[in-house]
Amino acid sequence: MIDHKNNLKMDETKTQPENVTLRVSRRTVTVEPVVFFVMCWLGNVLSISSQYLQRRIATDKYNYTLPNTSNATCDINSSSPDFYIQKEIQSEASQWMLYLNACATFPPLISTIIIGAWSDIHGRKIAIGLPVLGCTLNCLSFIAVILFHLRLEILILGGFLQGALGGYPLLLTGCLAYISDITTEKQRTFRISMIEITLMVAIAGTQIGTGYLIEDAGFLTTFYVLLGFLLSGIIYVSVPCILLETRLSSKMSVAHQLKGIWQDMKLLFKTNTNRRRGDGGSTIGAKILPMFLSDSWILHICFISLVASMITIGLAKTDAIIYLSAIIGCLRVLSPPVVRSLMSKTVTDQEQGVMFSFLSSAVGAAEFVAPLILNSIYSATVFFDPSLVFYISAGMAVLPIILTCMFQVIAHNRYEHLVVGMDDGHVN
Repeated sequence: MIDHKNNLKMDETKTQPENVTLRVSRRTVTVEPVVFFVMCWLGNVLSISSQYLQRRIATDKYNYTLPNTSNATCDINSSSPDFYIQKEIQSEASQWMLYLNACATFPPLISTIIIGAWSDIHGRKIAIGLPVLGCTLNCLSFIAVILFHLRLEILILGGFLQGALGGYPLLLTGCLAYISDITTEKQRTFRISMIEITLMVAIAGTQIGTGYLIEDAGFLTTFYVLLGFLLSGIIYVSVPCILLETRLSSKMSVAHQLKGIWQDMKLLFKTNTNRRRGDGGSTIGAKILPMFLSDSWILHICFISLVASMITIGLAKTDAIIYLSAIIGCLRVLSPPVVRSLMSKTVTDQEQGVMFSFLSSAVGAAEFVAPLILNSIYSATVFFDPSLVFYISAGMAVLPIILTCMFQVIAHNRYEHLVVGMDDGHVN
């Protein structure tokens, strides 16, 4: 009797959001606008804050006015006092940027996993809305520092609030899990690719615009414009009829919810009963390549494109070869949506938030660590072979090809085992 009641309760929880999910799945645009609004901020905050810190340090500490041209340091003779002043300013600004980058990288490693898993129970809008709020608070900290000439330590507090509320990793987790809730496996890769395209358009477009805006109107006006984008994102997420929730909030006790989240996290790293973990052979639902190739072969093409691009850059002697390397490596941009779509297909609907939270945290950590490693390699090798770092990058890109081959072999063996089991009548 108790089992019957529990099963009935689970069935009701499962079927309640179906009508809403059906309505959302018919929409061409769902989370893309909020991705655009937030990436207008995230794609510009590092470059703008670096410029502001240099201007602020130059004025406050050295009573010095930096030239407007970006290559002013190169134009100054190395024996000039201005050269050493600018080097000191850049060094101090880099130190502050390291603190801000740490605030944006490390807190989300924890908050993304917790809130992402929580979104499987309480809904995706929590995981989407909190990063927008965190970015807004960070933007307001910059406005307050500029407007009232406050101490620069306030910016670290703003960066920490943005990181603690998830930042980019949690935004990506919430949006990808939302898309996974409303799409079929056939549609998923294309919709995830649209998020990637929206992200890149927002970054590229606003970086051009903010450059001119800083020159013409100054930093304060620029931050006001970016605040407008973020407030638009808050409105988009907050108004119920605009962005519909795909998962109903659970009425379980907090202790029961935490236990369920922990179980989901453990289950994510175990092989489930339907043997879908690690299967790289299912087909993707994008538009062109999936008509002819499986997930794994598309990934091979993406990684080969990346390897070829890095080798071409390493061998480049002219600008024309550099431009050619961009064409050769154009297919590498397909790898993130393909990997995310593939991984979303290997977990259940109740594990999407957990899976994407771990994935986003790993990506965030890699984006912080990779430049440190590659810059160190470049600094150590630039005197005898400046192109060596590109060959090393190409070698690193070979590793995913090997791993993908391993997954293909594992998937093939599991498929054969499943077919033999069906023929023998011993399928679990």
